[in-house]
Amino acid sequence: MEMSAALGREIFYIEIWHFAALLVILGVNSWFYRNAEKNGLFYRYLMLQGALLLWVISKMLKSVAPTETLRWLAIVSQYLGVSFLGPLFFLFAWRYVYGRDLAVGRRLILYGLSLFFFIVMATNPYHHLFYATYTFYRDTFGPVFYGLSAYTYLLILVSTLLFLHGMRRRHGAGGVGGAGTSGDLFVALSAVLPLLINAAYTYNLFKQRFDYTPLFMTLSLAFFGLAAFRSRFLGVLPAAWKTLLLELEDPLILTGRSGKVRRVIKLAPGTRPRVEIVQGGRIYRLHREKRGRQGTLYHYVDVTKIEELKQALVEKNRQLESAIEEIRRRNRKTLELMKADLLNRSRRELHDILGHSLTQVIYLLRLEKLENPLPAPEDEAGGDSYKRVGDGDSGRDGGSHGDRSLIRTIIADGLKRLEGSLRGEGREGNSLSIALGGLLNSFYLPEVSVEFLLRGNERPLPEALVVELIGCCREGITNAVKHGKAERIDLVLLYGAKKLALLIHDNGSGCTDCRRGNGLSLMEEGLARFGGSLAIRSEADEGYQLTIRLPYPGTPEVSEHNTEVHPSADPVSVKTIIES
Repeated sequence: MEMSAALGREIFYIEIWHFAALLVILGVNSWFYRNAEKNGLFYRYLMLQGALLLWVISKMLKSVAPTETLRWLAIVSQYLGVSFLGPLFFLFAWRYVYGRDLAVGRRLILYGLSLFFFIVMATNPYHHLFYATYTFYRDTFGPVFYGLSAYTYLLILVSTLLFLHGMRRRHGAGGVGGAGTSGDLFVALSAVLPLLINAAYTYNLFKQRFDYTPLFMTLSLAFFGLAAFRSRFLGVLPAAWKTLLLELEDPLILTGRSGKVRRVIKLAPGTRPRVEIVQGGRIYRLHREKRGRQGTLYHYVDVTKIEELKQALVEKNRQLESAIEEIRRRNRKTLELMKADLLNRSRRELHDILGHSLTQVIYLLRLEKLENPLPAPEDEAGGDSYKRVGDGDSGRDGGSHGDRSLIRTIIADGLKRLEGSLRGEGREGNSLSIALGGLLNSFYLPEVSVEFLLRGNERPLPEALVVELIGCCREGITNAVKHGKAERIDLVLLYGAKKLALLIHDNGSGCTDCRRGNGLSLMEEGLARFGGSLAIRSEADEGYQLTIRLPYPGTPEVSEHNTEVHPSADPVSVKTIIES
């Protein structure tokens, strides 16, 4: 059929508005589908929206149908959605309020009435009870149409009241997040406004160029979405909340009541909630778990730095414990070495000082016995029985009294030195020649001649080394007097370029098979600590010779050659001292 320009423009505007409304409806419902909790209530809502969408699409097809037959098919499709709109809305409200579906028998009654009205409408050409008259451009309604309208409006009105009652009961008078009275109003408007507009169009309450119902249905979806945001009855996050959560730096996981993950923020998609999550080299730990009516919100915090610091602290503690254990081990070893050193030093001091003192005492007593063999009481004869190196003569009575006093002095000095040594009070200084002079002055051997020869430029030595060398000299002189019955002892101290040498030579009896006693063993041990060595040379009736060679501290031992000879009764080659 031909179409006028005015009719064409009217159809064009109708289709444009309906198409825009269709896009908004699809967009809003798609958003709901992505974000809402997938439960029975949500699927009831989708069925309700599906009936409304069928109504809109059918009206669009009705406006552009080129033939009367196609127009009639679009009208039938339109009323398929309209007939079931009331029961779907009521079942949605019932599920929201009571959390379960209506009984099956009652649902069948509601659906049966809707199916009855739809069948009557679809078969209208045979009885004209739904449409009294019907043409391509205009139609009038019959009694069944008004019955369907009353049935649909009644169910929607009851559903709206039931829905508002459920919202008030669930959220309280103040609502959740301001979802009280304002939320109720938005939900009521979203349900009733399209039906009011459709009723006005049907009964010509005011003049409309075309049916505005689809457009107001789009507006009702906006109201419904706002109500959903404020009341959260579909489990949709409020817009302000979602924006806030997306701005947070912390990861979030939202799950529904069934435990299904609905949304993951700042974590890999599909991440399941657990106490600790490791992703991308980062460690996230559950900080807070907030359970709500529609699901659970899991809040995680990044603890990577904390874990790294913990690991570093554990490693530092392990290293510290190892260091402490190593220090304890070294302290134990040092203590053992100190004990061993103290024991050896005590043995050495006891051996040297007591042996040195007792040797002098025994020597003096033997000398007194030889020179004064138990004289008669009336025997007044006497002479210079005892003398110290460099001392003058004295009378017998005075000599006897002086020897006893000298013995007491020797013993007292020996005990005093022993006590000071054990306390660590004895100090020899850094000059070996001065220390040797002090040692020689401490000897009281009237019949023994001791000569000391120093060659080379003297160097300061560590005090420990001086103490060791003084002990060696004391031991050598004591052995020469005690065992070799020597009358002359030569001490030669040579400072070379790389090392020093000390020779102790006596003219005593000597020995052919000399056995090393404690004294010589202690001398060797002490010299070994400084890298020194001890050499012994002796023949029967040819005296006894000890040769000590030591590198200077911090200087490796190097052989030297020197042909200087010291003037003594028995010439001793310095080259022999160095190389023997």
